[in-house]
Amino acid sequence: MAHTTPMPTTPTTKILAIGTFPPGTDMQFVQHILPAEVRETAQLYLEGKIDQWYSLQDRAGVAFILNLTDIGQANEMLEQLPLGKAHLMTFSLLPIGPLKPLSKLLNPPSALKVEVGEVQVNADITLRHMVYRPARPKGTVLFLHGFPETMYAWKPIAESLSSDYEVHAFDWPGYGQSSRPGADRFSYAPKDYAHVLEDYIRTSGIDSSKLVIYATDIGALPALLAALEQPDIAREIIVGDFAPFDRPQYMYESLQGLKSKPSSDAVHAAMNRNRDEILANTFFRGMSAEERYALSQEFRDDMAKGWDGEVTSADAFFHYYSCFTRDQDYFEANMAKLKVPVKLVWGEQDIYIRKEMGVEYANRNGVKLSILPKLGHYPHLQAPEQTVNEVRAAFGAGSNPVSD
Repeated sequence: MAHTTPMPTTPTTKILAIGTFPPGTDMQFVQHILPAEVRETAQLYLEGKIDQWYSLQDRAGVAFILNLTDIGQANEMLEQLPLGKAHLMTFSLLPIGPLKPLSKLLNPPSALKVEVGEVQVNADITLRHMVYRPARPKGTVLFLHGFPETMYAWKPIAESLSSDYEVHAFDWPGYGQSSRPGADRFSYAPKDYAHVLEDYIRTSGIDSSKLVIYATDIGALPALLAALEQPDIAREIIVGDFAPFDRPQYMYESLQGLKSKPSSDAVHAAMNRNRDEILANTFFRGMSAEERYALSQEFRDDMAKGWDGEVTSADAFFHYYSCFTRDQDYFEANMAKLKVPVKLVWGEQDIYIRKEMGVEYANRNGVKLSILPKLGHYPHLQAPEQTVNEVRAAFGAGSNPVSD
Protein backbone atom coordinates (compact mmCIF):
# COMPACT_ATOMS: atom_id res chain seq x y z
CA MET A 1 0.00 0.00 0.00
CA ALA A 2 1.36 3.43 -0.92
CA HIS A 3 2.26 5.71 1.95
CA THR A 4 0.17 8.89 2.10
CA THR A 5 1.80 11.96 3.58
CA PRO A 6 -0.52 13.55 6.14
CA MET A 7 -1.78 17.05 5.59
CA PRO A 8 0.65 19.55 7.18
CA THR A 9 -0.66 21.10 10.38
CA THR A 10 -1.38 24.83 10.54
CA PRO A 11 -1.65 26.80 13.79
CA THR A 12 -4.94 27.63 15.44
CA THR A 13 -5.49 31.36 14.98
CA LYS A 14 -9.13 31.80 16.03
CA ILE A 15 -12.03 29.88 17.56
CA LEU A 16 -15.47 29.52 15.99
CA ALA A 17 -18.11 29.55 18.73
CA ILE A 18 -21.66 28.47 17.87
CA GLY A 19 -24.20 29.25 20.59
CA THR A 20 -27.61 27.59 20.66
CA PHE A 21 -30.50 27.12 23.09
CA PRO A 22 -31.16 23.62 24.45
CA PRO A 23 -34.62 22.12 23.79
CA GLY A 24 -37.21 23.36 26.27
CA THR A 25 -35.46 26.68 26.95
CA ASP A 26 -37.83 29.36 28.28
CA MET A 27 -37.47 31.89 25.44
CA GLN A 28 -39.45 34.53 27.37
CA PHE A 29 -36.77 34.39 30.06
CA VAL A 30 -34.16 34.65 27.30
CA GLN A 31 -35.81 37.84 26.01
CA HIS A 32 -35.65 39.26 29.53
CA ILE A 33 -31.88 38.65 29.75
CA LEU A 34 -31.09 39.54 26.13
CA PRO A 35 -30.40 43.30 26.59
CA ALA A 36 -27.70 42.56 29.15
CA GLU A 37 -26.32 39.81 26.91
CA VAL A 38 -26.03 42.22 23.97
CA ARG A 39 -24.30 44.89 26.06
CA GLU A 40 -21.69 42.53 27.46
CA THR A 41 -21.12 40.88 24.07
CA ALA A 42 -20.60 44.31 22.50
CA GLN A 43 -18.06 45.06 25.23
CA LEU A 44 -16.10 41.91 24.32
CA TYR A 45 -16.19 43.02 20.68
CA LEU A 46 -14.82 46.46 21.62
CA GLU A 47 -12.08 44.78 23.66
CA GLY A 48 -11.02 42.85 20.55
CA LYS A 49 -11.94 39.43 21.98
CA ILE A 50 -14.74 38.90 19.46
CA ASP A 51 -13.70 39.42 15.85
CA GLN A 52 -17.01 38.75 14.08
CA TRP A 53 -20.60 38.24 15.26
CA TYR A 54 -23.46 36.59 13.38
CA SER A 55 -26.98 35.22 13.89
CA LEU A 56 -27.80 31.65 12.90
CA GLN A 57 -30.22 31.43 9.98
CA ASP A 58 -31.78 28.02 10.65
CA ARG A 59 -32.48 28.38 14.37
CA ALA A 60 -32.16 30.75 17.29
CA GLY A 61 -28.55 31.30 18.17
CA VAL A 62 -25.29 33.09 17.40
CA ALA A 63 -21.92 32.43 15.82
CA PHE A 64 -18.82 34.25 17.04
CA ILE A 65 -15.32 34.22 15.60
CA LEU A 66 -13.12 34.75 18.63
CA ASN A 67 -9.63 36.25 18.69
CA LEU A 68 -8.51 33.43 20.97
CA THR A 69 -6.64 30.16 20.45
CA ASP A 70 -7.25 28.43 23.79
CA ILE A 71 -10.50 26.42 23.98
CA GLY A 72 -10.54 26.56 27.78
CA GLN A 73 -10.11 30.34 27.83
CA ALA A 74 -12.87 30.76 25.22
CA ASN A 75 -15.27 28.54 27.16
CA GLU A 76 -14.60 30.44 30.39
CA MET A 77 -15.20 33.81 28.69
CA LEU A 78 -18.50 32.76 27.10
CA GLU A 79 -19.80 31.18 30.29
CA GLN A 80 -19.44 34.56 32.00
CA LEU A 81 -21.97 36.17 29.65
CA PRO A 82 -25.49 36.52 31.13
CA LEU A 83 -27.03 33.69 29.09
CA GLY A 84 -24.11 31.46 30.00
CA LYS A 85 -24.42 32.21 33.70
CA ALA A 86 -28.14 31.39 33.51
CA HIS A 87 -27.34 28.11 31.68
CA LEU A 88 -29.62 29.15 28.83
CA MET A 89 -27.10 29.02 25.97
CA THR A 90 -24.52 26.35 25.20
CA PHE A 91 -21.54 26.78 22.86
CA SER A 92 -19.76 24.43 20.49
CA LEU A 93 -16.13 25.60 20.19
CA LEU A 94 -14.13 24.78 17.06
CA PRO A 95 -10.46 25.77 16.66
CA ILE A 96 -9.81 27.16 13.17
CA GLY A 97 -6.75 28.34 11.29
CA PRO A 98 -5.19 28.89 7.87
CA LEU A 99 -6.38 26.59 5.07
CA LYS A 100 -4.15 23.51 5.29
CA PRO A 101 -4.11 22.49 1.59
CA LEU A 102 -2.43 25.78 0.65
CA SER A 103 0.79 24.50 2.22
CA LYS A 104 0.89 21.82 -0.46
CA LEU A 105 1.26 24.57 -3.07
CA LEU A 106 4.08 26.25 -1.16
CA ASN A 107 5.96 23.09 -0.17
CA PRO A 108 5.48 20.37 -2.81
CA PRO A 109 6.59 16.90 -1.65
CA SER A 110 9.36 16.80 -4.26
CA ALA A 111 11.12 19.66 -2.47
CA LEU A 112 11.41 17.71 0.79
CA LYS A 113 14.66 15.92 1.53
CA VAL A 114 14.39 12.98 3.94
CA GLU A 115 17.36 10.99 5.18
CA VAL A 116 17.40 7.66 7.03
CA GLY A 117 20.86 6.42 7.86
CA GLU A 118 23.46 5.91 10.56
CA VAL A 119 25.68 8.29 12.47
CA GLN A 120 28.54 7.23 14.75
CA VAL A 121 28.44 9.44 17.84
CA ASN A 122 31.27 7.82 19.83
CA ALA A 123 33.55 4.79 19.76
CA ASP A 124 30.86 2.36 20.99
CA ILE A 125 27.62 3.85 19.68
CA THR A 126 26.22 4.17 16.18
CA LEU A 127 22.67 5.50 15.97
CA ARG A 128 20.11 4.99 13.25
CA HIS A 129 18.54 8.37 12.63
CA MET A 130 15.90 10.04 10.50
CA VAL A 131 16.26 13.65 9.35
CA TYR A 132 13.86 15.89 7.41
CA ARG A 133 15.52 18.91 5.84
CA PRO A 134 13.29 21.59 4.29
CA ALA A 135 14.87 24.17 2.03
CA ARG A 136 14.43 27.03 4.52
CA PRO A 137 14.02 25.67 8.07
CA LYS A 138 12.79 28.00 10.80
CA GLY A 139 14.50 25.91 13.48
CA THR A 140 15.33 22.33 14.46
CA VAL A 141 13.33 19.74 16.41
CA LEU A 142 14.80 16.61 17.96
CA PHE A 143 12.37 13.89 19.08
CA LEU A 144 13.37 11.29 21.69
CA HIS A 145 11.28 8.12 21.92
CA GLY A 146 10.29 5.91 24.84
CA PHE A 147 9.86 2.19 25.51
CA PRO A 148 9.25 0.06 23.45
CA GLU A 149 9.30 2.53 20.57
CA THR A 150 11.72 3.34 17.78
CA MET A 151 12.30 6.55 15.88
CA TYR A 152 9.38 5.67 13.58
CA ALA A 153 7.02 6.66 16.40
CA TRP A 154 7.68 10.25 15.29
CA LYS A 155 7.34 9.84 11.52
CA PRO A 156 3.81 11.29 11.05
CA ILE A 157 4.63 14.22 13.33
CA ALA A 158 7.97 14.80 11.60
CA GLU A 159 6.25 14.89 8.21
CA SER A 160 3.73 17.45 9.48
CA LEU A 161 6.51 19.71 10.77
CA SER A 162 8.97 19.16 7.95
CA SER A 163 7.71 21.96 5.72
CA ASP A 164 8.90 24.49 8.34
CA TYR A 165 11.50 22.79 10.54
CA GLU A 166 14.49 20.50 10.27
CA VAL A 167 13.38 17.41 12.19
CA HIS A 168 15.60 14.75 13.76
CA ALA A 169 14.78 11.47 15.51
CA PHE A 170 17.01 8.53 16.39
CA ASP A 171 16.82 5.09 18.00
CA TRP A 172 18.23 4.94 21.51
CA PRO A 173 20.97 2.31 21.99
CA GLY A 174 19.22 -1.03 22.49
CA TYR A 175 16.24 -0.05 20.32
CA GLY A 176 15.50 -0.17 16.60
CA GLN A 177 18.67 -0.44 14.55
CA SER A 178 21.06 1.43 16.84
CA SER A 179 24.07 -0.14 18.58
CA ARG A 180 23.65 -2.66 21.41
CA PRO A 181 27.01 -2.87 23.21
CA GLY A 182 27.29 -5.14 26.23
CA ALA A 183 26.38 -3.62 29.58
CA ASP A 184 30.05 -3.84 30.60
CA ARG A 185 30.81 -1.17 27.95
CA PHE A 186 27.59 0.87 28.06
CA SER A 187 25.26 0.85 31.07
CA TYR A 188 22.06 2.06 29.30
CA ALA A 189 21.52 4.34 32.31
CA PRO A 190 19.75 7.69 31.93
CA LYS A 191 23.10 9.45 32.41
CA ASP A 192 24.66 7.40 29.59
CA TYR A 193 21.71 8.20 27.34
CA ALA A 194 22.26 11.88 28.21
CA HIS A 195 25.82 11.62 26.90
CA VAL A 196 24.54 9.93 23.72
CA LEU A 197 22.15 12.83 23.23
CA GLU A 198 24.94 15.38 23.70
CA ASP A 199 27.13 13.46 21.26
CA TYR A 200 24.34 13.30 18.66
CA ILE A 201 23.69 17.04 18.78
CA ARG A 202 27.41 17.75 18.42
CA THR A 203 28.03 15.18 15.69
CA SER A 204 25.00 16.29 13.68
CA GLY A 205 26.07 19.93 13.77
CA ILE A 206 22.76 21.11 15.23
CA ASP A 207 22.60 24.76 16.29
CA SER A 208 21.40 24.51 19.90
CA SER A 209 20.12 28.09 19.88
CA LYS A 210 17.51 27.01 17.31
CA LEU A 211 16.77 23.57 18.80
CA VAL A 212 13.64 22.31 20.57
CA ILE A 213 13.91 18.87 22.17
CA TYR A 214 10.68 16.88 22.63
CA ALA A 215 11.20 13.82 24.82
CA THR A 216 8.87 11.29 26.38
CA ASP A 217 9.11 8.31 28.73
CA ILE A 218 12.72 7.01 28.97
CA GLY A 219 13.92 9.83 26.70
CA ALA A 220 12.87 12.63 29.03
CA LEU A 221 15.18 12.26 32.03
CA PRO A 222 18.29 11.98 29.79
CA ALA A 223 17.28 15.22 28.07
CA LEU A 224 17.08 17.03 31.41
CA LEU A 225 20.32 15.48 32.66
CA ALA A 226 22.04 16.63 29.47
CA ALA A 227 20.66 20.14 30.06
CA LEU A 228 22.25 20.15 33.53
CA GLU A 229 25.63 19.44 31.92
CA GLN A 230 25.10 21.81 28.96
CA PRO A 231 22.88 24.75 29.98
CA ASP A 232 22.63 25.94 26.36
CA ILE A 233 21.79 22.54 24.84
CA ALA A 234 18.47 23.80 23.45
CA ARG A 235 16.18 26.82 23.36
CA GLU A 236 13.41 24.75 25.02
CA ILE A 237 12.81 21.20 26.20
CA ILE A 238 9.33 19.66 26.21
CA VAL A 239 9.04 16.52 28.33
CA GLY A 240 6.22 14.38 29.61
CA ASP A 241 4.92 11.04 30.85
CA PHE A 242 8.18 10.15 32.60
CA ALA A 243 9.55 9.72 36.12
CA PRO A 244 11.92 12.53 37.14
CA PHE A 245 11.76 11.50 40.81
CA ASP A 246 11.94 8.24 42.75
CA ARG A 247 8.19 8.03 43.45
CA PRO A 248 7.22 4.37 42.94
CA GLN A 249 3.69 5.10 44.16
CA TYR A 250 3.06 7.01 40.92
CA MET A 251 4.29 4.16 38.71
CA TYR A 252 2.74 1.05 37.17
CA GLU A 253 3.30 -2.09 39.23
CA SER A 254 5.74 -3.78 36.84
CA LEU A 255 7.78 -0.56 36.60
CA GLN A 256 7.99 -0.44 40.38
CA GLY A 257 9.28 -4.00 40.26
CA LEU A 258 12.11 -3.05 37.89
CA LYS A 259 13.59 -0.57 40.34
CA SER A 260 15.26 -3.09 42.65
CA LYS A 261 16.20 -6.74 43.01
CA PRO A 262 14.99 -9.46 43.31
CA SER A 263 11.73 -8.31 41.70
CA SER A 264 13.60 -6.66 38.80
CA ASP A 265 15.05 -10.00 37.66
CA ALA A 266 11.57 -11.56 37.51
CA VAL A 267 10.12 -8.62 35.58
CA HIS A 268 13.12 -8.62 33.22
CA ALA A 269 12.71 -12.31 32.42
CA ALA A 270 8.96 -11.91 31.90
CA MET A 271 9.51 -9.03 29.47
CA ASN A 272 11.88 -11.07 27.34
CA ARG A 273 9.41 -13.97 27.29
CA ASN A 274 6.47 -11.77 26.35
CA ARG A 275 7.79 -9.62 23.52
CA ASP A 276 4.75 -10.09 21.29
CA GLU A 277 2.27 -9.33 24.07
CA ILE A 278 4.19 -6.17 25.02
CA LEU A 279 4.33 -4.88 21.45
CA ALA A 280 0.66 -5.69 20.89
CA ASN A 281 -0.80 -4.26 24.11
CA THR A 282 1.54 -1.74 25.77
CA PHE A 283 0.10 1.20 23.86
CA PHE A 284 -3.52 0.32 24.64
CA ARG A 285 -3.45 -1.15 28.14
CA GLY A 286 -6.37 0.04 30.23
CA MET A 287 -8.27 1.39 27.20
CA SER A 288 -11.65 0.36 25.89
CA ALA A 289 -11.97 -0.83 22.30
CA GLU A 290 -13.38 2.58 21.35
CA GLU A 291 -10.37 4.39 22.82
CA ARG A 292 -7.74 2.40 20.93
CA TYR A 293 -5.90 4.29 18.19
CA ALA A 294 -4.15 3.23 15.01
CA LEU A 295 -0.43 2.45 14.77
CA SER A 296 1.10 2.18 11.32
CA GLN A 297 2.23 -1.27 10.22
CA GLU A 298 5.64 0.23 9.41
CA PHE A 299 6.05 1.30 13.04
CA ARG A 300 4.82 -2.06 14.39
CA ASP A 301 7.17 -4.00 12.14
CA ASP A 302 10.10 -1.75 13.02
CA MET A 303 9.61 -2.30 16.77
CA ALA A 304 9.39 -6.08 16.29
CA LYS A 305 12.46 -6.17 14.05
CA GLY A 306 14.43 -3.94 16.40
CA TRP A 307 13.61 -5.78 19.64
CA ASP A 308 16.00 -8.70 19.40
CA GLY A 309 19.78 -8.86 19.42
CA GLU A 310 22.59 -9.67 21.83
CA VAL A 311 20.99 -6.96 23.96
CA THR A 312 17.22 -6.96 23.54
CA SER A 313 15.07 -3.87 24.03
CA ALA A 314 13.86 -5.49 27.26
CA ASP A 315 17.48 -5.87 28.37
CA ALA A 316 18.16 -2.19 27.61
CA PHE A 317 15.06 -1.21 29.57
CA PHE A 318 16.14 -3.40 32.51
CA HIS A 319 19.63 -1.84 32.57
CA TYR A 320 18.09 1.65 32.39
CA TYR A 321 15.99 0.89 35.45
CA SER A 322 18.96 -0.64 37.29
CA CYS A 323 20.46 2.86 37.46
CA PHE A 324 17.19 4.77 37.40
CA THR A 325 16.90 5.59 41.11
CA ARG A 326 20.50 6.82 41.25
CA ASP A 327 19.97 9.18 38.33
CA GLN A 328 16.55 10.31 39.57
CA ASP A 329 18.07 11.24 42.92
CA TYR A 330 20.88 13.15 41.18
CA PHE A 331 18.41 15.07 39.08
CA GLU A 332 16.15 15.90 42.01
CA ALA A 333 19.13 17.24 43.97
CA ASN A 334 20.26 19.44 41.06
CA MET A 335 17.13 20.37 39.11
CA ALA A 336 17.12 23.92 40.47
CA LYS A 337 20.27 24.50 38.38
CA LEU A 338 18.46 23.99 35.06
CA LYS A 339 18.74 27.02 32.77
CA VAL A 340 16.90 25.72 29.70
CA PRO A 341 13.15 26.54 29.66
CA VAL A 342 11.16 23.37 30.29
CA LYS A 343 7.51 22.62 29.56
CA LEU A 344 5.60 19.53 30.72
CA VAL A 345 2.88 17.70 28.81
CA TRP A 346 1.09 14.74 30.36
CA GLY A 347 -1.65 12.36 29.35
CA GLU A 348 -4.50 12.70 31.83
CA GLN A 349 -5.13 8.95 31.73
CA ASP A 350 -1.48 7.79 31.83
CA ILE A 351 -1.51 4.52 33.82
CA TYR A 352 2.25 3.93 33.61
CA ILE A 353 3.48 7.23 35.12
CA ARG A 354 0.55 8.99 36.73
CA LYS A 355 0.03 12.69 36.19
CA GLU A 356 0.74 13.37 39.89
CA MET A 357 4.42 12.97 39.02
CA GLY A 358 4.13 15.83 36.55
CA VAL A 359 2.13 17.94 38.99
CA GLU A 360 4.87 17.62 41.60
CA TYR A 361 7.58 18.53 39.10
CA ALA A 362 5.64 21.54 37.83
CA ASN A 363 4.80 22.84 41.30
CA ARG A 364 8.35 22.50 42.60
CA ASN A 365 9.97 24.12 39.58
CA GLY A 366 7.36 26.68 38.57
CA VAL A 367 7.01 25.34 35.03
CA LYS A 368 3.90 25.05 32.87
CA LEU A 369 2.15 21.69 32.86
CA SER A 370 -0.44 20.83 30.20
CA ILE A 371 -2.68 17.93 31.17
CA LEU A 372 -3.99 16.40 27.96
CA PRO A 373 -7.61 15.30 28.44
CA LYS A 374 -8.54 11.68 27.61
CA LEU A 375 -4.98 10.82 26.52
CA GLY A 376 -2.74 8.13 28.00
CA HIS A 377 1.00 7.47 28.21
CA TYR A 378 1.63 8.00 24.48
CA PRO A 379 0.00 11.35 23.58
CA HIS A 380 2.20 11.72 20.49
CA LEU A 381 0.72 8.51 19.07
CA GLN A 382 -2.83 9.12 20.26
CA ALA A 383 -3.11 12.79 19.24
CA PRO A 384 -0.13 13.69 17.00
CA GLU A 385 -1.55 17.09 16.05
CA GLN A 386 -1.35 18.08 19.73
CA THR A 387 2.38 17.33 19.68
CA VAL A 388 2.79 19.33 16.46
CA ASN A 389 1.08 22.30 18.11
CA GLU A 390 3.30 22.07 21.20
CA VAL A 391 6.40 22.21 19.01
CA ARG A 392 5.13 25.12 16.95
CA ALA A 393 4.30 27.00 20.15
CA ALA A 394 7.87 26.52 21.35
CA PHE A 395 9.06 28.36 18.25
CA GLY A 396 6.44 31.08 18.75
CA ALA A 397 4.56 30.02 15.62
CA GLY A 398 1.17 29.77 17.34
CA SER A 399 -0.70 26.67 18.43
CA ASN A 400 -3.82 25.32 20.02
CA PRO A 401 -2.67 24.94 23.64
CA VAL A 402 -4.45 22.55 25.93
CA SER A 403 -5.98 23.84 29.12
CA ASP A 404 -4.46 22.62 32.34
